[in-house]
Amino acid sequence: MELLREACKKLCKCGKDDGALSDDSDIPEDTDTSSEEEVKEVQGSKAAQQAYECIKPLPCMQALASDKAIALIQAGELVDYDADTQIFEEGDPALHVYIIVRGSVSIRVMMPELGNDPIPVQSLYDGQVFGDAKIAAWKDANAPPPKRKGGARTQEDTCMLRIPAPAYRHALGLDTKTNGPNQTGGNTEGNDEEEGALLPEVRRKVQALLKSPLFQGAAASTLVLLATNLQEVSLRHDDVFMEIDQALQACFLISQGYVRVSVPAVDLEANLGPAYDDASRILGSGRLPHHGPALGVTSWKKKKREKKIGSDLLSRFNLSKGEVPVFQLGMRPLLMPTDSVSSSATPRPSRLITRLPGNPRRGSAWHQSLRRTQMVPYLGGTPSDIELCFLHAGQAFGLQTLLDKQDCSYVSSCEVRVQSSEAKILVLTPASLLYLNESLAQSLKDKVGSMDDPVMSPERQEAEQMADELIDGSEIIRCGTGVAEETPLPCVAVCGVGTLEEESVGAAVHQEFQVFKGDGPEAPVWFDLLGVVQRSWEDLDQAMARCRTMVVCPPLGLSDRRKVKAMRDGLKILLDSCPSALNRIVILSQIGAQAGGGGFNVGSFFGVDFKSGSYGSLEDEVTVYARKRPPSQPLSVLVVRAGDQDVRPGVVQVSLNEESGKTSPETVAAAMFNAVLYGVNANFTVLDRWQGRRMAWGEVLLPCVGPEVWRKEVPDARKAALFVQQWASTFIDGSFRFGMKTPMEQRPTPSGCELRFRPVGTPSAKTMEELDEGGLEFLAELAPDGTQRLRCRRVAYSAKAVIKANSERALLQQFQRDWAEAMGESTWTIF
Repeated sequence: MELLREACKKLCKCGKDDGALSDDSDIPEDTDTSSEEEVKEVQGSKAAQQAYECIKPLPCMQALASDKAIALIQAGELVDYDADTQIFEEGDPALHVYIIVRGSVSIRVMMPELGNDPIPVQSLYDGQVFGDAKIAAWKDANAPPPKRKGGARTQEDTCMLRIPAPAYRHALGLDTKTNGPNQTGGNTEGNDEEEGALLPEVRRKVQALLKSPLFQGAAASTLVLLATNLQEVSLRHDDVFMEIDQALQACFLISQGYVRVSVPAVDLEANLGPAYDDASRILGSGRLPHHGPALGVTSWKKKKREKKIGSDLLSRFNLSKGEVPVFQLGMRPLLMPTDSVSSSATPRPSRLITRLPGNPRRGSAWHQSLRRTQMVPYLGGTPSDIELCFLHAGQAFGLQTLLDKQDCSYVSSCEVRVQSSEAKILVLTPASLLYLNESLAQSLKDKVGSMDDPVMSPERQEAEQMADELIDGSEIIRCGTGVAEETPLPCVAVCGVGTLEEESVGAAVHQEFQVFKGDGPEAPVWFDLLGVVQRSWEDLDQAMARCRTMVVCPPLGLSDRRKVKAMRDGLKILLDSCPSALNRIVILSQIGAQAGGGGFNVGSFFGVDFKSGSYGSLEDEVTVYARKRPPSQPLSVLVVRAGDQDVRPGVVQVSLNEESGKTSPETVAAAMFNAVLYGVNANFTVLDRWQGRRMAWGEVLLPCVGPEVWRKEVPDARKAALFVQQWASTFIDGSFRFGMKTPMEQRPTPSGCELRFRPVGTPSAKTMEELDEGGLEFLAELAPDGTQRLRCRRVAYSAKAVIKANSERALLQQFQRDWAEAMGESTWTIF
């Protein structure tokens, strides 16, 4: 810094002495002033060169040619600012350009909606320039200077090079007097000299801009400042720069290399097979299972090699399962075109590789011709995309971002992939236009408005629309309704206390079934739990013969244990009369009935049963009877728990966990009836609440069918169903079990997929419909309130099957991770 200060002082002294000489009118004409001017010019240039050597490592100086950097130093002055000093305010005239030599500056903008104080939006450090955008766009020196759109304030003691606006424009060749935007043909040699004075990187950027139709007719000198400040992205072969449905944040102009623009292939002529693959690929969810083969061989070695490659590498190269990249980053392509193979050179064929019929022999003319034309190894399968065009240096995409100050009104409809060995892309934003003079910026906007964006493909839009129509017409994807489906109601045996004329929950349930079934052979049958002891066995067997479901509705809240024990005795008599065809029992119980269950029973040790007169004993009587049934006569038991019944009806709440609360008799009766109607197979608690949305029973009881183990809202239920189907196909067919030990089978459903466990030792002749050891089903649904969601529930568990919680957890956790990765989410809910 001391050397820089001394050099600037010498430079400033030389400038003042020159001014004194020019203003001195008393000097005689014969005074030899030329030699003094030459000496001072030499001293000034040495001082400028010395100052340039001191600040040459700064990034802004490295982007300029040495003569332009020295010209800026000669035109500026070195100034020091204390910490927390205002350099200029928002709205001040733009009179200077500032280069930070050492220190930091905060750029602040007024935002009335956030308060009266300016908001810091950016911090600048050593070697950065600010205040130059408005000056670069200053088209007329006689016009008033433009206004600052933000303020600048030092954050610490800062040393800066302050350059006046006219000197800055003159040093960089931005004066419209010398090089206007339309003066391109009259001073070609001058333009060549300007380009020759630029650094190679800046010169290459300027040449790329001149090749673009957007800057046709512009002089090279008018693009120097823009090229100096543009960000450039470097890419390598096969890098995916832009994906389908990606938001456009800027306009991208290719400065070196070329890229390929493509869309997914769509076979719209076929009615089955690949058309579904293409349609699902267009929707962003991959191929549909069982509709056309995947790319690649699915042998054990291939799967092992694919697993070794890793999912991160597949996603990095944007490849499908079973497809391997042409070459990894940092490696040369496997096959490159070559014409240097001599016709006389005949290498000896390897005896380790068997030549298949139809393949050329090594060294033959046929083999050499293929080597000249083949670019990459053949991966097998049909092409997954359609090539639209190639974009070379000077061509751009994402054009509308230069017109819109907010987000672009459309997203990318194509994939942009690098095809050359390397490529460089310039990033243009609306703020970049400030580095152009006004006439050139307006000309660029006019051209953008009349040009088509290569990544906004009308062909892709038509293909997507036709693919949607294809899927909708075939109904291979049909979202669920979000409501439990009704099941056929057989003859029901309703068990309560008293007669049907008395007001009780059992009588209300019987009335519900009576209204639904009417009078006939399948009309509900009433049994009094306290009166069955007086009926004969023949009478009970005959009354129960046509019943397929039993609903037990004891009155709740009884404190007389003897009455509860009497109901248990009557229930035991009815169970002994149940036919073998009876396959379901729904019993009403009280919250906390099993609170004292488990552990060591002291009463039974001394011959005393403390549980015989409780509601838990009623549950135990039913569950013990169900366990004694042979496998050929399965019996499922559903327990519905309710709270105290001294409350009026409210908003129904159903929970799979036991919760405390109150339940009205009307709600209890409706819950018992609808549990049978909708095929509920998971124990639940029903309560009346005073807050919440009133829903139909089909929607309220939906989580109890299965039961449901996971739920998540999704933006598009149909895409979620497609994703689930492909994920299940990969999960099973790819033999990736993610820590699971139990084999599984899967099949797609209209709204998702179903996976069932096939334990080791299961007969191979057993079809998937016959598997009853449990599984999971994924359902994509459109709820009645308009919410789109994805649910997972248990399926195919027989009455005596053991819940495979560990396998379910491993499967669901892996799905949640894959879903989060596909959707770009950072977190997920673990089951």
